[in-house]
Amino acid sequence: MVNGRLQEVLEQESLLILSIKDAKNEDTSIESFRVLLKYGADMDLGVRRYDENGKEYLYYPTDVFARGISSRR
Repeated sequence: MVNGRLQEVLEQESLLILSIKDAKNEDTSIESFRVLLKYGADMDLGVRRYDENGKEYLYYPTDVFARGISSRR
C-alpha cells in the first residue's frame, strides 16, 4: 500500500538473499532457499563474495544447499 492505495507489482527485478552463507541456523538457511526457489531465483548463478583477506571469489548457493540436504540424511 502506497499513500493509502493498493499497488500491484507486475515484475520484481531484484533478488533477496536471506542468510544463506554460513548460517548458524541450518533450518533458516534451507528455508531461505525455499523462498528463493518459490519466486523463481536461478540458483545456478554464482554470487561475488570476498573472503576475510578481501580476495574476491564466486560463491554458488546450490553448493551450500546440496551440503545442507546431505547433512540432514
